[in-house]
Amino acid sequence: MANELDTELEDVEVVIKKRKTRLQLKHEQEVEDLRNLLKFPSNRAFLWKVFEYCGIYRRIASLDDTAMRLAAGRHDVALWLKDILSEADPLAFINMQREAQQRENE
Repeated sequence: MANELDTELEDVEVVIKKRKTRLQLKHEQEVEDLRNLLKFPSNRAFLWKVFEYCGIYRRIASLDDTAMRLAAGRHDVALWLKDILSEADPLAFINMQREAQQRENE
């Protein structure tokens, strides 16, 4: 009985390791995809527009509950994207911000 339980626990551990590995590989691929996107100025400009749309620098507080939930969701997307962006290239956000300011000044 103890051997069967040990075998079952080992099987569960193997499944958990496989799932973690798959999730890690998926995340690594997302980071690599973002690195590839960052190679082109038009992609960086578009990503910056996404940050602006998501209100990366805006407050989410609102008297309207629905508007606040929507703003919070958008802000969450911006934070998620910024986290992956910092893994792909730690200077990308600052560089994209600088490029956006240059576009505004033109």
